[in-house]
Amino acid sequence: FLLFLFFYALCITALTNGMNIIDGTNGLTVISFSFSIFILLLLAIEFNNFTFLNFYFLLLIFFIIFILFNFPLGKIFLGDCGAYFFGYTLAIVVIIFYMQNSNLSSYGAILLIFYPIQEVLFSYFRKFIFFKSPFQPDEKHLHLMIFNFLSKKFKNDKLANNLTTIFLIPLVTAGPLIFFYFYDNSYLIICSLFFLFFLYMAIYFIFYFCIKDDF
Repeated sequence: FLLFLFFYALCITALTNGMNIIDGTNGLTVISFSFSIFILLLLAIEFNNFTFLNFYFLLLIFFIIFILFNFPLGKIFLGDCGAYFFGYTLAIVVIIFYMQNSNLSSYGAILLIFYPIQEVLFSYFRKFIFFKSPFQPDEKHLHLMIFNFLSKKFKNDKLANNLTTIFLIPLVTAGPLIFFYFYDNSYLIICSLFFLFFLYMAIYFIFYFCIKDDF
C-alpha cells in the first residue's frame, strides 16, 4: 500500500510541476489541460459514465473563457498557484477516470498527459546528467528555446510567445487525441508513447544543436 501511495504521490507531483513548467508561454498549460479534459469528457459520454460529466463540462467552460484572455491577448495569467492547482486537478481527475474504467490500459494515462510529464522528467534527467540541480530553473526547456529563437528573429516577445504556443499545439494535443482513438489497444498506446518521445527529442535537439549559437 505504501509503495502505491508513494507512486501516486510521485505521479501527481510530476504532473503538477510539469504544468507549471510549460506555463512559460501563454496558452500552453491551458490548452494541454483543456484538451485532456475534453478527451475525458468524450470518453465519459461514450462509456455512459455521467458521474463526472458536469464537472468536466464546467472545467472546459471555465478554461475556454480563460484562454480567450490568456492566448493570444496575454491579459490574464495562471501564475504558479494556478498552474499547480490545475495540474493537481488534472492528476486527480485522471486517477478517478481510471478507477472507474479499470479495464483500460494504464499506459493510456501517460498519453493523456504526455507533454507536461515528458517535459518535467526530461528536464530532471537532463539537469542531473550535467550535474545541475533539478530544482533550479533554466532556459533549456523546449518552449523557452523556441521562444528565445523566435524572439531574436522577430524582435517581438509577444509574437514569439504566441508563435511558440502555436508551434507546440500539435505535440501537446497529440497524446490525448491518440488515446481517444486507441484507448483499448495497449500495443498501439505503447508504440505511440515511443513515437511521441522520439518526436519530442528530435525537435528538442534540432533547436538545441542547430540554433543554440543564436541564444
